[in-house]
Amino acid sequence: MGAGGIGRAARALARRDLPHVILGNAAQQAFGFATVLVIARLLDPGEFGIVRVALAYVAVATVVAAGGLTAPVLRYCADNAFDGTARRGLLGLALKRMLTVALTTLGILLLLIAAKPADPLESSVFGAYALQLPALAATSLLGVYLQAERRFKLMAYFPVATRFMALAVTAGATYCHGLPGLLVSSLALTYLACVPLLLATRPAWRPIGALRIPADFSSLAFHSVTGSLITVVGQYADLILLDVTGVDKEQVAVYSLATIFFFSAVAVGGAAQGIATPTFTALLNQPQRFRAQLLKWSGLLSAAAIPLAAISVLVAWIVEVYFLGPRYQHLSLFVGLLMIKFCLWCTYAIGGAALVGIGAIRLGTGIALVTTALTIGIGYPMSVQHGIWGIAWTQVFVALASTVLVWGAIFVEIRRLFERKQSGGVV
Repeated sequence: MGAGGIGRAARALARRDLPHVILGNAAQQAFGFATVLVIARLLDPGEFGIVRVALAYVAVATVVAAGGLTAPVLRYCADNAFDGTARRGLLGLALKRMLTVALTTLGILLLLIAAKPADPLESSVFGAYALQLPALAATSLLGVYLQAERRFKLMAYFPVATRFMALAVTAGATYCHGLPGLLVSSLALTYLACVPLLLATRPAWRPIGALRIPADFSSLAFHSVTGSLITVVGQYADLILLDVTGVDKEQVAVYSLATIFFFSAVAVGGAAQGIATPTFTALLNQPQRFRAQLLKWSGLLSAAAIPLAAISVLVAWIVEVYFLGPRYQHLSLFVGLLMIKFCLWCTYAIGGAALVGIGAIRLGTGIALVTTALTIGIGYPMSVQHGIWGIAWTQVFVALASTVLVWGAIFVEIRRLFERKQSGGVV
């Protein structure tokens, strides 16, 4: 199939499945947001702060537990060179490897939790969430397999069902039994969610004939876990630093809830990124259109960020005053600070998608490494000196640095596209 045929097929796929993906993503965010608010209302702020910190550590540990195997599964199970039987064989192989890594990671974490002379409540919460690691890693791998097979409707609506169930079950369990109810119900739901995914993907656990394993299967996983780990550490460095520096968990609860508003807003921009990435790939040999499209979409997303940020602050104020009360004082102020970060992110979010679209993956990883180092290097002393306010302002400073770095990288890559075009080269 030629470039035109591929483009037409991609556009047809987008028209058919994109509305389901957008609708599913919106519903996921809504149910997830509601769940967090309800749990924050039902738990003591100190308990809620511990839960949010534990989830930050688990997010980082899940990347390690998955062993980077999502990348080779996505790469090769989407390749038409492998038929359905071979794909299920590769999935089974990846799951077995992943479970080995996940169980090893879980064992190490449980030993560290048991050896650490910490608050018994913190140890219990951290241990309960650590037990979810194998299921979380398996869910991410199975989800990527569905993406590789282009089963977008299932990808869109299955998480909605699990989020709705999480809202109903965890809220009820927390209302009846407090923190223990939340921990037990969350653990049970995490493993139950794997069952329908396993039935939908049907991985082949035993070798099927002469399964051809790609030569770079393991190396691709290694590079993937390295890049993903840098990114996730950067995303959750703020909560981890607040824990390391010993900030009171009730204050952490307020800040961590504010981050939920930020990530919900980012999810809206993330939908635009997903649409933009293949578009920029198709414009590699048309640098003028590439640049014009980049500037146009970046301007539109930046303009949309302002009213979205204002709405987020207003909703945060309503939640603070009428739903959560004085226990979450200053929530709307923290959301306001993080919305500054969001507005800065919107200026370069499409540019980040463009870098992915032209294949500048290593450059993107390098930027993530620099910004993560800045977050830790600036955030630690700021957290020691100013607590959650210091961490919040650190997010704004790092967002400014990210804006400069990403746009600098974009201009370099656009110049290369123009030079290649002038020399008669084709990407």
